[in-house]
Amino acid sequence: AIVKFIGDAVLSVFHVPLDHDDPANAAFTCYRGCWAQLQMMITKRAQEGKVCFDMGGGINFGTVVAGAIGSEHRFTYSVLGDEVNLAARLEGLTRHYPIDVIISESLHDNLDEEHREGCILLDCVRVKGRATPVRIYTVLQRGRVVIRRGLSAKDMLLRKPAHKVFFDGIKTTHN
Repeated sequence: AIVKFIGDAVLSVFHVPLDHDDPANAAFTCYRGCWAQLQMMITKRAQEGKVCFDMGGGINFGTVVAGAIGSEHRFTYSVLGDEVNLAARLEGLTRHYPIDVIISESLHDNLDEEHREGCILLDCVRVKGRATPVRIYTVLQRGRVVIRRGLSAKDMLLRKPAHKVFFDGIKTTHN
């Protein structure tokens, strides 16, 4: 369910307010579907000479507080909690890594085997609000790590030392 639109972002949840048998895999499949649709749109817009854009996503799995929040005059359905905050932090990390999506270890560990095989360990990072580091993964597209358009490996290596490790790991693992 889409909980809210926040500027150019979408907050969606699986398993609340309606039960879902497999929320982790549903979230993963939803991301894959959105990514595929975006790629078709990018191709079409590029052929038409129009501006294209990228998607950055953070996906987490965990327990949240869900429900109507507000007063009798104005309220909205929303979700709150550390797991929601972590998803937002993961999305923010996509600005520092040249990839479209970062998923949490919690989501990764709750995926079925087929979907887990479509992920690789990206890094172990500390995010604001968490005392312990979090393992983060990215999703392979067509068996490869997709580097965002417009960002060269050289550009990324100059931005953060962690990217050197990321790219060295990709070259070592996938060559």
